[in-house]
Amino acid sequence: MSIQCTAAEVRRPSPTTFDRRVGLVIPAFNEARHLPELLARCRAAEPAAIVVVDDASRDGTAAVLAQIAARAPDVPLRVLRNRKNLGKQGAVRRGLRALRRWNLDAVALLDGDGQHDPAELPGLATLLDTHDAVIGARAQDEMPVERRFSNWAVNAGFRFVAGVDLMDVQSGVRLYRKPLADALGDRLPITGGYGVEYESLVVLARRAAESARDVRIATATIACRYGAAESKLGPRQAARLARETVRQAVRLRATNPAADRETGAPRLLPRSLVVELHDVTPAFEPELRELWEALVEVGVDRAMFLVVPAFQDGRGGRWDLRDHPAFADWLRRRRHEGCEIVQHGLTHRAEPPPPGLRNALLHEWFARGCEEFAHLPFAEARERLHAGRAILDAVGLHADDFVAPAWFQSEGTRQAMDELCFRATATMGHLRPLGGSRTPIPAPALTFAAPHPLVDFGKRAVMRGAEALARTTPLLRVALHPEDLRGARPFDHVRDRLRRLMRYRRLVTYDEYLAESAGRAGRAESAGSS
Repeated sequence: MSIQCTAAEVRRPSPTTFDRRVGLVIPAFNEARHLPELLARCRAAEPAAIVVVDDASRDGTAAVLAQIAARAPDVPLRVLRNRKNLGKQGAVRRGLRALRRWNLDAVALLDGDGQHDPAELPGLATLLDTHDAVIGARAQDEMPVERRFSNWAVNAGFRFVAGVDLMDVQSGVRLYRKPLADALGDRLPITGGYGVEYESLVVLARRAAESARDVRIATATIACRYGAAESKLGPRQAARLARETVRQAVRLRATNPAADRETGAPRLLPRSLVVELHDVTPAFEPELRELWEALVEVGVDRAMFLVVPAFQDGRGGRWDLRDHPAFADWLRRRRHEGCEIVQHGLTHRAEPPPPGLRNALLHEWFARGCEEFAHLPFAEARERLHAGRAILDAVGLHADDFVAPAWFQSEGTRQAMDELCFRATATMGHLRPLGGSRTPIPAPALTFAAPHPLVDFGKRAVMRGAEALARTTPLLRVALHPEDLRGARPFDHVRDRLRRLMRYRRLVTYDEYLAESAGRAGRAESAGSS
């Protein structure tokens, strides 16, 4: 299955307001003088929501947006600001993710430079009745001569290499049905600058191959005011964009169906990444907040929060979540943004282990006294699981998944998780559904916590090797701990690794991946029985 593109015309007279729930995403970099008029025109089209992503502008864009937001327009306006400039692709990606939980029919992308008239968007949206996406192709007769030639050359080259004619592959006006918009938000790498238009096509082509369904794109002519904005592409960016055009066209051409030709079911889910924050407790609140802010900066907008309900530090310190309402409220906000809460033990503190060299080494060196559930019998494991869940429920943080501290869990713990109807658990190498299907899913975890610089150096080398071995593994996990910000600060290294991983892996949570896995298995079973 692949991308199929056809030219289309908007019916006349064109509607002036949306006839469906459409959210707008507007990336903006130094657009202070264009945004007031642009947003006024956007509101006139009556979208369901508007998200403006200020990509670290330096011209007063932030102040202009604050003034507009303060006027309380009738259309919900959400302003997001990147602390540092991510480029257009990073801004678009963040805007799409901000709308992920909205009940919408479609999402429209519109540049913030005022070149395009939002009044044309309702007409373009009507084409989504018969297509999955729409590209607004800029009218050739309105282009300056030099741009007309360069645009023709880019489109002709892309058509020749990629094998699909999109009429205006560089256009920033695009509309997507909501499932496609969500897929782009999940899979677009955070880096890419002005190459987002090409990268999005590769993402859609891969999705088409995985789902064994064509993605139908319509192109329709739109007006463009070239005097309204100045191009931000310098010579160096233009050269980079030319290289990116060729590279992405080759990638699009090389995208092969990943579906079984007999059943039509996708063979594999796309490569995915789960980010886990371990040891989430008020005891480490400053480090956890710093970690989360740093993750958001590199594009991680949802993660697994492994919460310890009643943490004990081994020196008499106790941190029961019920005694820290502000921290619990911070976690609830993270969950509202798309993160998942996972129960992570009860106290995160283990009793002295049973006799034996292996148990002693595990306790003293590997787990450092944290393997709370490694040796528990069924009754004690059940009691601790129940007590931890009660604390989480009391602060409004119900958890259906459980991960044992240091990943070690006894057979009694596994039985207790089944009895208490936990949905999933994870070890260092697998994500394991509970209840019905118990087939573990390979999901190696990269962990970088190191108490000493020499250990940190060796662990980095080991994790690089593990990452290389897992390059084709469908699901990879990165496990972060508060101590990653101490000593040798391995998180500074982890941040670079995350940027690289997110270039070819999409972010998911446990529940999202397990739901997709179950759906894939169901489709394959249905196709096989038909």
